Amino acid sequence: MGVSTAIITPHEGPLNM
Repeated sequence: MGVSTAIITPHEGPLNM
């Protein structure tokens, strides 16, 4: 899911992962 969020929000991608 982190990767999917990274596409939508690159700044939140690494945080989500």
